[in-house]
Amino acid sequence: RYDDYYMGGGRQWDPAARLAVEEDGKPALEVNVCMQAINSAVGYQIQNRVDIAYLPKGGRADEEQGKVLSKVAKHVLGNTNYRWHETDAFTDGLIMGRGYIDVRMDYEDNDEGEVKIITLDPRDVIPDPDAKSYDPDDWHDVTITRWLTLREIEQIYGKDAASQIKANEHLYVDRDWGDEHGIRRPGFGDIPHTYGMGRGWYGQEGPWRRYRVVDRQSHEYQQTLTARWPTGDLRIIEGLPAEHIAWLIDQGVMVTKRRMRRVRWEVCAPEVTLHNALSPYEHFTVVPYFPYFRRGTTAGRLDNG
Repeated sequence: RYDDYYMGGGRQWDPAARLAVEEDGKPALEVNVCMQAINSAVGYQIQNRVDIAYLPKGGRADEEQGKVLSKVAKHVLGNTNYRWHETDAFTDGLIMGRGYIDVRMDYEDNDEGEVKIITLDPRDVIPDPDAKSYDPDDWHDVTITRWLTLREIEQIYGKDAASQIKANEHLYVDRDWGDEHGIRRPGFGDIPHTYGMGRGWYGQEGPWRRYRVVDRQSHEYQQTLTARWPTGDLRIIEGLPAEHIAWLIDQGVMVTKRRMRRVRWEVCAPEVTLHNALSPYEHFTVVPYFPYFRRGTTAGRLDNG
């Protein structure tokens, strides 16, 4: 509805109310001040963007290293079109109360990997319903839902995955995301019933039928290979080359197994697990923007309009 308020063009009217007014012979007038208010705020954001700059702080850090890191960050932001995604997420936040970008590595153009940033549809992202913090590091999980065709699923996850989803589509179980064992979980608001969370697919049979794919990242604790510096700082080094670990030991860094918080990455479709492993990232890839945030309740510029 907030998208309709912003876009205008007759969309602000509820169809039933519009029909009743027109049947009475009255014009269904619409004065779209929502777009003016949002566009003014977006223009202000564009004109007041800030740059990332690194400053030396303790240890062997110096101003020259800070300049190099600042230039690297500027290159990455330019290469990923970050300014566009930042403004898109900002606009989503103003209109819908929540905006999200997703930051992860991409290997399409570079075999060594490059940073990739995309803007997520706020209606596809489900934050931890028990969270009361703005910071995703304090959430237990975050979920992204997507609708993909079998052809898209096959290209991303393989032919066997697509075949299993096709064979098990009728087994998808309905789920009420707002209630669990009789306990309400109202953090971040309820999911509208019209959103169709219990549907595993939509569309007519054929290549254009789309299937729900649920991408979930959650925190859990695991025994993990960890490096402990003499200062007490801890870093996860699971998966590093043996020569790198040997170099750390030679430098006096203690290497040991320790219970550390990791990110579990699961991707599922109707009754089929497509991926289930520890994430290569230390944090969730989803980065939120909330214009107004109060203990799990979010609001945008149109909420009080």
